[in-house]
Amino acid sequence: MTVNPVRHQSVFDPNTFGPRRVDVIGCGATGSRVALSLAKLGVEHLHLWDFDTVEGHNLANQCFGVSDIGKNKAEALRDRILSEVDTAVSAHSVRAEGT
Repeated sequence: MTVNPVRHQSVFDPNTFGPRRVDVIGCGATGSRVALSLAKLGVEHLHLWDFDTVEGHNLANQCFGVSDIGKNKAEALRDRILSEVDTAVSAHSVRAEGT
């Protein structure tokens, strides 16, 4: 399924958002869905932060598949986003400063 960003431009236009960087701190249940949705809406320059790894129990409520088990969450999510959307995504597998 593809998302048509034109439908959402009355609320959010990625062109007016421009090249701003968006940091998603935590790539679990909420963060993984938010990051994937932002990418599908056309937001570029996503930076994903998570030092945790994907475990089997994460599959039910996070944007990961069986092949992601054992991988760092930020890196696995980056790869999943890049497989669905062509956008700039950086993964940081360290604890974000101040958390």
